[in-house]
Amino acid sequence: EAVRGLAPTSIELREPRHAVGRLKEEKNRGTQGWVCIPLPYISGRHCVIMAEETSDQDTGDAAPRVVLKDESSNGVYVNNRKIGKGSQAVLENGCAVHLFLPK
Repeated sequence: EAVRGLAPTSIELREPRHAVGRLKEEKNRGTQGWVCIPLPYISGRHCVIMAEETSDQDTGDAAPRVVLKDESSNGVYVNNRKIGKGSQAVLENGCAVHLFLPK
């Protein structure tokens, strides 16, 4: 229960690129959006969330896509599936992202 007060339950993406981690913002200059979660099992730079423009295969129209890159030591989970350090996952509307092993 103590974790609930320190870790946000949602992150509003206002920039095309956000980093999430334990380190304070001033140590991550150059990152457009930074979310600091001061918990010991969150890596200094735990993951990066990026908005990318892609084109719809049928219409050719621009279609935004949100990608999460795992940069953690302990893992990031999307819909209870571990992503793995250096790997990426496409985030869909309504998916669950956990910064540590979900219950």
